[in-house]
Amino acid sequence: MQYDLTNNNLLINKANYNYYPYKGAKFIDSYFLQRNSFLCKIELYDNCKNKVVNNFANNNFNNNTYFYSINNITAIKLSGLLISFINNKDSIDFELILKLLKSFSVNQKLYNFYTENFVPIKKSLYTTTPNYILFAKLCIILYKETKHLTYLNSLIKTNDIITSFQTPCILNNLTKEIIETEIIFVKSIIL
Repeated sequence: MQYDLTNNNLLINKANYNYYPYKGAKFIDSYFLQRNSFLCKIELYDNCKNKVVNNFANNNFNNNTYFYSINNITAIKLSGLLISFINNKDSIDFELILKLLKSFSVNQKLYNFYTENFVPIKKSLYTTTPNYILFAKLCIILYKETKHLTYLNSLIKTNDIITSFQTPCILNNLTKEIIETEIIFVKSIIL
């Protein structure tokens, strides 16, 4: 059996988790195999990236030229929620978290922009990779704090989406940490 939920980009081909066949231990084994395979891709990418960076550094190129800037509301809100958790747990906007979780569970997408009532603006982008990585990190923190399976469920679905992307921009240490943490959480439940 193969954990084939992530074979195609899940933002284009939405997964229907309610009808996905569960085949016992083989399903769990294939899930772990898929996640570990993804972690190996990150390791390979890191090795190649380090060689390229070293090559640039040896040739006196400025390797700090490229940077990431946040230019969408969802990433800004997710970053704010993460900072709230780190700095002061009393100031966390749980209403925003619940709205975001509800929207994600219905759409299985994180849009860049939402209305005031937190309805996704359908014409806004939903393929912005950092949104999913930040959301996964938020789910990790929430699950660690509460042990509510809703957060773990959202984390697994988010990581299914992340691992279904066919782009090297997700192959980084933060993504690796997120996938490894998810594996630890799942193992703690089933073992």
